[in-house]
Amino acid sequence: MHDISNDQNLKNFKKREILRILIIIFAALTIVLAILNLFFQVHIIFAFLSYIVVLVLSHKRKNTVINKKEDELNDIRKEIDKVKRKKKI
Repeated sequence: MHDISNDQNLKNFKKREILRILIIIFAALTIVLAILNLFFQVHIIFAFLSYIVVLVLSHKRKNTVINKKEDELNDIRKEIDKVKRKKKI
C-alpha cells in the first residue's frame, strides 16, 4: 500500500469525489446523446466520445490513491503501543 501524508490523502479524496461527479455527468450525457441519436439523428459519435471520457475518468479515479483505512489502523497501532509501554513501566 502507498504511504502518503494525511494532506495528500485528503486532496486525493476530494479529487476522487470531483471525478465521481464528472463521471455521473458524462454518463448522463452519453445516455442523452444516445437517445437524441435515436429520435433526432444526432451523430452517435458524440455519445461514443462522451463514453470514452467516462472510461478515462473512471480509470483516473480508480488510480487515485487514498488510504483512509490505513490511517485508522495506524491510530489503533499507536494506542496499542502506548498500552504496551505503560505495562512495561
